[in-house]
Parts: sequence; C-alpha cells; structure tokens
Amino acid sequence: MSNCTWVFGETSDFSKTILKKLKDRADPIKVFGRKNISYDKPAIEQLDFNNLPNRIIINIKLDALRQTSEESNFECWENNIHIIEFISDLLNQCKKSKKDITVVYITSSVTIIESMKEEDFYKWKKYIAIRHMQQAMWSAYDRKHLKVLAISPSNLTNSNKQDYAKRIVNIVYNPPKRRKCILDLSGAGEWRSLYIIDNIHYSVDTADVRYGIDK
Repeated sequence: MSNCTWVFGETSDFSKTILKKLKDRADPIKVFGRKNISYDKPAIEQLDFNNLPNRIIINIKLDALRQTSEESNFECWENNIHIIEFISDLLNQCKKSKKDITVVYITSSVTIIESMKEEDFYKWKKYIAIRHMQQAMWSAYDRKHLKVLAISPSNLTNSNKQDYAKRIVNIVYNPPKRRKCILDLSGAGEWRSLYIIDNIHYSVDTADVRYGIDK
C-alpha cells in the first residue's frame, strides 16, 4: 500500500489521539494490536513484508513492575521481552527491504534522568532496565533508509495530549537528521542523547578487542 502508516498499539487514550492526528493527513493507516496480532509469535509470520509502509508508529505499553508472589523473576519480564523481540523482528525485516521508512516509538526518558535519587533509582530499577533494553535494541536498527526515533511524552496530560500527538505525527512525516536520541516532549522538547560515546572512531577489529564483540 503506497504512502501508508502502520500503527502498533490502539487501546490507550493517547494512541487514539495519535490515530486522529494521522487521519488528518488522509493517508492510508493500518492498525495493529492484540486483537489482530500476537506478540508471542514472530512478526514475519503475521505481517506482510512485501508491502511495507512508509511510516511506523509504535506505542505499546511496557511494564516491568508487576510481579506477584507466585511469579518467578523471569515471568515478571516475559511479556515485555516478547514485545521487544516482536518489534525487533519487524525492524529487522524493514532493514532488509532497503525501503525508506521512518519509525517513531514511544518510550520513557527515565533512562537518561541524571538527577534521580538513589532510592528512586532502586524503586524503578526494573522499569528503567526494560526501557534501556527497548531503546538499545530498537535504536540499533537506525540506518540511512530506516530512520528510527525515540520519543518520550513526559508529563502527558489531557491538556497537552493533542499537541504531543500532533508533534509525533509531524516527526514521523518529517524525521530530523539527529537520531540515537530521545525527544522529550515536555518543557523545551530537547533531543537528549541515548548514549554518551566518545569521539574516537574505532575500526571493527578494534571494537572486537575493546568490547568483546563476537563476529
């Protein structure tokens, strides 16, 4: 389908607001959620990768906080890991296609807060960890033809959700050059680096030694 947008996540109020802003563009939209896909199964078995869209918006809830006394530590994480792997599979297929695609995924800036108190960091450690995993895995697929951007709708309220949704749609239609960042929509809306990397450029062989990369 030409000039199409795929949206993953449809049940939340914010997803519905994003969908309304997308419809204002009058381009085709295809919506995916638990009613028509399973995050427990590979994306390649459920999606038509012969007809990839021009744009993808991902707004799927991740939560690593809920753990009952009957659950093992792994079971508490299992659903989130399935979602992250599903989207990673999707992005891998997009990467292989060489088609120009822009992907915006909704995440949290909790991973880059420098002023967090030690007790708060400990309290939110599972949520911070799952968001780190999401950001590291999905941003790794960013390429010249596959633009992957992380956006954090911090301090989302009924009064700003229309503006936030409009900005997200504008970005997926007009992606910036700067990526490997989180755009925090609150305040001034700054692009904040996901990872701090020094300016030394390493060859693949050097990286293999320095970081223990297994070819």
